[in-house]
Amino acid sequence: MKVVLPRHIPFGFIAEQFGTPIYVYDLDEIQSRIERIKKAFSSISFDLFYSIKANPNLSILNIVRDAGIGVDACSAGDLWIAEKCGFNADQITFTGVALENKLLSMLHGKGIRTNLDSVSELKRWCSLSPARPVGLRVAPDVKAGFSEHCRGGVWGEKLGIGLELIPILIEEAKKNGVIVQGLHMHIGSGMLEPAPILKAVDRLLPIFEHFRQLEYLNIGGGLGTSYHDDEDEIPLEEFALTLCDKVKQFIHKNNRPLRLQAEPGEFISAPAGYLVSKVIVKKIWSRNGERRECLILDASVNHYPAGVLYNSMNRVFLLHDPDAPATHKYDIYGNTNQSGDRFGATRYLPKVGEGDILVFGSCGAYAASRASTFNEHPLAAEVVISQGRVALATKRQTYEELFGRLIPELVWIKS
Repeated sequence: MKVVLPRHIPFGFIAEQFGTPIYVYDLDEIQSRIERIKKAFSSISFDLFYSIKANPNLSILNIVRDAGIGVDACSAGDLWIAEKCGFNADQITFTGVALENKLLSMLHGKGIRTNLDSVSELKRWCSLSPARPVGLRVAPDVKAGFSEHCRGGVWGEKLGIGLELIPILIEEAKKNGVIVQGLHMHIGSGMLEPAPILKAVDRLLPIFEHFRQLEYLNIGGGLGTSYHDDEDEIPLEEFALTLCDKVKQFIHKNNRPLRLQAEPGEFISAPAGYLVSKVIVKKIWSRNGERRECLILDASVNHYPAGVLYNSMNRVFLLHDPDAPATHKYDIYGNTNQSGDRFGATRYLPKVGEGDILVFGSCGAYAASRASTFNEHPLAAEVVISQGRVALATKRQTYEELFGRLIPELVWIKS
């Protein structure tokens, strides 16, 4: 899937005006991708929720809200920022792990549409009053996703409840006055093929045949997008057509309604985001006829951890000449004092020098949201662009803010 550096985004102006490293988000592209998903699933009853954890930038969440869709939260922080942006309980779905009683009570009290991830949480939910309906996250035992670290639908692992327990739990909850009204699944992230999702849906639909109280099937997130030219994103329209037909057949066969839900985050925001960074040092190693060239940037693993976590290599462009032939081979490293901090070995680019600006594509998801201050580097700024206008959306962290939580004079307490 060939992708070029977009001409309508003034990366040079942004770097000069706000400094580097910096994230840039194209809000128009985000809105376009939301509308594309809505259209693809328009033939059935469908609820779309944007996954906040992919990128909680306020400007992105405002676009999501104005597009008329909801949000998927999975922590108390997600819930706080969703409410801050004006989403009401009907527009929020919550599916998290290890929910403590305080958070369970909060979700219950606010009437947030919640999908529980364990038997323990369901028991505690049933003890709350008044009785409120709830959903269950199921592990359909389908393994999918682009990395071993991102495969979540497998029996015996972290996420979900075993498929065999679901009918029993639905009945037990009903005895306690709690209606299980939906099933949720999340089998993996970055899926480029529809087959695993469709297989998991086939495993869940028979439960709906036995329990007419079930109103929705939530397929979670995980729709994959393209990070480099050797891969294509999931064929959304083809996938949606097949899945919608499957739901329609179920509805016709069982003479009952069923809502489909999805919680994409990466698919919506990743292709709309960029990380802009400056080359600070160019190292040339030469020995016995062997030559290596290293670029060391002012960005690092702090700004895009996926390179280290998953050995991913996003598209990278030389800003002042993005279309020039990629004739030079570079190893690209970040600026933390750690040898493993790199954006990829053996990257081919036009000739690059110190002071040049590089732009990394597909950095709109799980980049800023996973950022750290390792090596005491402040968090980067975030800029948004829409209809030719540029605005600073998140300011660059200062050293005062970075160290503001430290307590210089300890107050000792006897234990």
